[in-house]
Amino acid sequence: RVIDGDTIELSNGQIVRYVGINAPNAGEPYEEDATEANMKFILNKTVQLEYDTYISDRFGRILAYPISRGKNVPVELVRKGLAKVTIYEDRKPLKYQDELLKAQEEAQKKIATEALAKKKKEDEEKKKTAEEARKKAEAEKAKAAAEEEARKKKEAEDLAKKKAEQALL
Repeated sequence: RVIDGDTIELSNGQIVRYVGINAPNAGEPYEEDATEANMKFILNKTVQLEYDTYISDRFGRILAYPISRGKNVPVELVRKGLAKVTIYEDRKPLKYQDELLKAQEEAQKKIATEALAKKKKEDEEKKKTAEEARKKAEAEKAKAAAEEEARKKKEAEDLAKKKAEQALL
């Protein structure tokens, strides 16, 4: 059973907390995304557990790296940007520390690239909207000028017609 983005419960009831990562908790942004991604890796699959230096935490949970279909689940969650690497400097380096940090760097680059692309698209949309508004204003101004020109022309014609009628009288 998947508890959240970085914790599962084994069929024997033992709780496994993933080593080296921290996924969003209940109510935090992206918590549902992290939990859903974890489910895709874990549910209805044979999962192997790899252990690091510390095999349990102060809450009695097993600390491990679940490996599903040959993939290190914590590394994959970090790579997707759904978990952050957690390293305690006063402890021995983690077994997969380099892979976790590389995955986090990849995720940050991807997120930054996507954010830039989104900003560029938004800027282009604003520019397009401003250009459309400018063209609309120009068209309305041209229409108003044409209407004014037509009104003046009609006034001139009416005046000329009146003068012609008066000249006939």
